[in-house]
Amino acid sequence: MLETYIVPLKLKEKVKQIGYSEIDRVRQLRFWRIIAFVGWILFFVSLGLARAEYTNDQIADAIYLAEGGARAKVPYGILSVKVKDEAEARRVCLNTIRNNRIRFTKQNKYTDFIEFLGSRYCPVLAHKLNRNWVKNVKYWLATYKKLAREGR
Repeated sequence: MLETYIVPLKLKEKVKQIGYSEIDRVRQLRFWRIIAFVGWILFFVSLGLARAEYTNDQIADAIYLAEGGARAKVPYGILSVKVKDEAEARRVCLNTIRNNRIRFTKQNKYTDFIEFLGSRYCPVLAHKLNRNWVKNVKYWLATYKKLAREGR
C-alpha cells in the first residue's frame, strides 16, 4: 500500500526539478513519433493495396477481347500509330499499359487503374462506343480471374 504512494510522490518531485516545459517537450516528441509511426504504417498498407491486381499481359488480353478479338479490324484498338501486324499492336498496347501504370501513381483523380487507362486509351469523348470500353475490359478481366480460379 505504501509503495503506490511513493511512485506518484517521486513523479511530483521530478516534475518540480525539470519543470513543465520539459514535460511538454517530451509529450510533443512522443506525439510526433506516434504520428510518424502511423504514417509509415499507412504508407506501407497503401503500397500493399496499390499493388497490381492484374498483370500487363492480362490487361492486354482483356483489351484484345474487348476490342473484338480475332475478328477485329484494328487489333487491340490501336489507332494512334500505324502497326504492321497483331504482334506489333500488342507491343504498343503493352507499352501503353506500362506507361500508364507510372502515370496512374502520379495522379489522384482516379482510384481504379482500368478507369484511368480507359480515359487515356479509349476516351469517351472520342467515340460513342468508347463509353463501354471500361465495362468490357473489366468483364474480360473478371472472366479471366474466374477461369484462373477454376483452373482452366
